[in-house]
Amino acid sequence: MSQNYYAVVGAPIAHSLSPIIHQTFAKQFQQALIYKKLFISPTNFTKILPQLFSAGLQGANITAPFKLLAYEFAEECTSRAQLAQSVNTLYFNEQGKLCGDTTDGAGLIFDIVHHHKQQINDKNIMILGSGGTTRSLLPALLTEKPRAIFLAHHDEKNARGLVERLSTSSITVLPLKAFADYSCDILINTIPTIEWVNTIDFSSSLNLENTWCYDICYGNLAADFKAFAEQYGARKVINGIGMLIAQAAESFYIWHGVRPAINFTFPLVGEIDRALARAGKGGDLSTKR
Repeated sequence: MSQNYYAVVGAPIAHSLSPIIHQTFAKQFQQALIYKKLFISPTNFTKILPQLFSAGLQGANITAPFKLLAYEFAEECTSRAQLAQSVNTLYFNEQGKLCGDTTDGAGLIFDIVHHHKQQINDKNIMILGSGGTTRSLLPALLTEKPRAIFLAHHDEKNARGLVERLSTSSITVLPLKAFADYSCDILINTIPTIEWVNTIDFSSSLNLENTWCYDICYGNLAADFKAFAEQYGARKVINGIGMLIAQAAESFYIWHGVRPAINFTFPLVGEIDRALARAGKGGDLSTKR
């Protein structure tokens, strides 16, 4: 197998956009890159992955439901992966050890701060959801020194566990249904479906006129949150396409030592939009790469 053999591993995986993104990056450096989508049954992850590396796989992106398993599987992990207890990028270091890193947080920060020019420093951040994606994002958000982070959960035990592991007093945990009672500068949605909004009466309490809203989903899956945010007057609503591309660029740099120039308008986003249109569905960073 070629020495430039990489893959994204998940279950399901057929819808992944990672091959489009990484092949586009490779063209910038005239690299001949093999990048595949590989399905592994959830019960066979730790059995099949070593076989793939033995067969010549040089590195892998890891998506749901394997990010925690990948963290446990790696021989060494970066400090940000240790904080998140989540790995979405596997690579070999100079000593030949299999290492794990997480690039989701870096992708989010790049998209919000550098692409969309929205500062996080000294801002009040509200995060909807306390699942695996939030686990990956919190350490990166904390490095930007927000004034406060409010974590609106649908699982209190999980949410408090995240905060305790990060050993910070900057995060306030609250029930999901109570988030409208708090004022925030930036609202980040990590929940793939927002059917829960139908169970809450926001009519008198929610006002997003001064709030910058970000959904980690993209494509059709981002449509509901966009409609919800706009209904309550959101100052701006952004989907997760930029985060998807930026986290992939970080993985590419880890593997190849060169950082792709990210063009968010042409041709990459156009290719992704066409792929989404052909599929007739949207995407979600917690399950799709």
